[in-house]
Amino acid sequence: MKNKFFLFDLDGTIIDSSEGIINSIKYSLDKMEKSLPDDEQLRKFIGPPLQDSFEKIIMMTKEEAEKAIDYFREYYQEHGKDEMKPYDNIEKVIKKLNEKYTLYVATSKYELFAHKILDNLNFSRYFKKIVGSNESGSFRKKGDIIKYILETEKLDIRKDEIYMIGDTEYDIIGANENNVRSIGVLYGFGIRKEFEKVGADWIIELPEDILTLSDF
Repeated sequence: MKNKFFLFDLDGTIIDSSEGIINSIKYSLDKMEKSLPDDEQLRKFIGPPLQDSFEKIIMMTKEEAEKAIDYFREYYQEHGKDEMKPYDNIEKVIKKLNEKYTLYVATSKYELFAHKILDNLNFSRYFKKIVGSNESGSFRKKGDIIKYILETEKLDIRKDEIYMIGDTEYDIIGANENNVRSIGVLYGFGIRKEFEKVGADWIIELPEDILTLSDF
């Protein structure tokens, strides 16, 4: 019986999407006639909801951020979604987990793009469901995405059998909000101090480290 459930973030956890995301941000800011922030600030766009990043990092209004997201998706749809690569050994880890457990994707990325990326990598077959953000603006918070999966999949088992795996504090916060366990990964864009601050249950350095955790 598959009595454990794993929710994977996408960007920074399954794929290194930094090139495509940053190029899409640059395109969007150019279209919006906004100044380009430095590289450190640009990298902060990877992981969190785009609406939040445009508002907090670029100091856009809600309406400006919504327009910026349209430009972002314009570039990403045409070019950005292909400017990425899976992390070394991540498919082996996902395949191994899928042999015993049930896997999901819980991402703040636009769900349509998430499906296309995973389809192109031939990774979709490992996941029971892929859930991301949508045009209506719902599911901006990782906690809401996790909650949706738990409710629609009727995961009424003990919460300590459900694991959220991600590379940002938002993944850990979302897990905490839903009382599920969390694994912060450092091989993507994760920062140990941030994981420790928000209370990640485990912090790992390599994808294959997931398989060495004692609970599995």
